[in-house]
Amino acid sequence: MRLIAGAYPAAPTDPVDQPEFLRRLAESDLIGGLELPYVDDEARWSARALPGDWTHVVTTAPVTGLRTRDDASYGLASTDEAGRQRAIAVTRAMWEAVQRSGLTVAAIELQTAPARIGSAEALSRSLTEIVSWDWAGAVVLVEHCDALVPGHEPEKGFLALADELAVTRELGLGVVINWARSVIETRTPDGAVAQVKEAGDQLRGLMFSGVADTPVGRHPAWVDAHLPPAPYEPSSLLTADEIVRTRAAADSPALLGAKVGAGPSDQTPAERAATVLGALELVARAG
Repeated sequence: MRLIAGAYPAAPTDPVDQPEFLRRLAESDLIGGLELPYVDDEARWSARALPGDWTHVVTTAPVTGLRTRDDASYGLASTDEAGRQRAIAVTRAMWEAVQRSGLTVAAIELQTAPARIGSAEALSRSLTEIVSWDWAGAVVLVEHCDALVPGHEPEKGFLALADELAVTRELGLGVVINWARSVIETRTPDGAVAQVKEAGDQLRGLMFSGVADTPVGRHPAWVDAHLPPAPYEPSSLLTADEIVRTRAAADSPALLGAKVGAGPSDQTPAERAATVLGALELVARAG
């Protein structure tokens, strides 16, 4: 099984270094495609720069994070109608950008923003409209982010997984679980296993990304920094054993991969790519 590489958080910021980073990834037989970020009103990727046989996943997580930072009512699950419509408009712009790109896209990952004023009913109305569009064979998925729970401040605080599952079940859709985000929500690796089991046959994607319960570099504890798994990041709660345990709880999701953030700023493109590939190797071996 070829894997999805969520490599964009690890990519060099200098455009001069990006071709080597992508070339190193493309040399690996582990990768079948990338998780591509949609950031704003343009797609920051080019079909010319990527192998033609790769099939990708596009996530709106980056644009959702940026918009909700300045617009607390923005999101597909927003009970504020204007905020909900703004999120639908961005989703439409994303899909138009994907179509212009010429890339082969298997799935679109959407998130259930905003925090604190989201509802399953609003999400259902948004997704009902969105899935009526012509997706040219791509499937629409809901990517679970940490929900608002008592006891600690959330990273994102979006809808609970139970609400997302109820809506996606109603519409015949599936969900994606990101290991770190489930652990951030529940404050334990057991939470990722529990949420994979809760998703059951609606689990369409499983992405492994690390998180730490202590500060790492400039990152505080429990933030969604896409840490590499241990041993690449010794503080990461995501270990080879946890990958094995979580994969064992999953029922062969169609999309499987790892999402890895950048290490020290002086890392070379080759070192960054090696960390991404190392994480993917742990996921592959766990199967």
